[in-house]
Amino acid sequence: MSIEIYGKLEQIANESHPTRQQMAFFLRTLAQKGGHSAEELLDCIQTQTSWVEYTSKKNKNDFVNFVRWATGDTSPRFFSSLKKNESRTEPKKWYFNKGFARTVAHNEIALDIDTKEDFERAVRIFNEHELKGNCRTWEGAKGGHVSLLFSEPFSLEFKEMVRIFFHGDKGQINITVEGKPHQNTGNIVRIIAEHQGFNSKESLKIMFKNEQGGIQP
Repeated sequence: MSIEIYGKLEQIANESHPTRQQMAFFLRTLAQKGGHSAEELLDCIQTQTSWVEYTSKKNKNDFVNFVRWATGDTSPRFFSSLKKNESRTEPKKWYFNKGFARTVAHNEIALDIDTKEDFERAVRIFNEHELKGNCRTWEGAKGGHVSLLFSEPFSLEFKEMVRIFFHGDKGQINITVEGKPHQNTGNIVRIIAEHQGFNSKESLKIMFKNEQGGIQP
């Protein structure tokens, strides 16, 4: 059975190596708005798209699980990230981790803090200043993740200022999901500090000035 594909969906179908976001949008749109099953979408990918990397026998089983995840069909494994070939001459390949990860929200500054000392400092500051968001960690971790939520737009310069102040890892893209297994260890991610609401940029700038070792905005 052929599925009607047009507009942006047609553009994605004609990509030879679409991104995860493009594939998820394509599959979810057809599943939710078109009412198509995972089996129908797999057939559509095989016969109506140019996704050559994902129709190969080698990647078939992993991609079946991805389709089921993207269309809402529960799967015991989470399709969380991509892995680039070291030579960068071959297409990007998707792989499974042991748990869950998510992308960072548009109003969120997500911090990956690697050391025990830096994470303890971050949690102390988070609680003392009643910052809005939460702090998360998991068994076996030296540090953890901190999410700060804002109700107003922030610049990349401000985001970098926050990262440096908290000694966060540079280039954080994915972040842990509370109550779910950590993507690498499989250990449950737990919230150890949380305050509801939104932060203001001005309040954080004042905090930078007041905290020893802070950045002068």
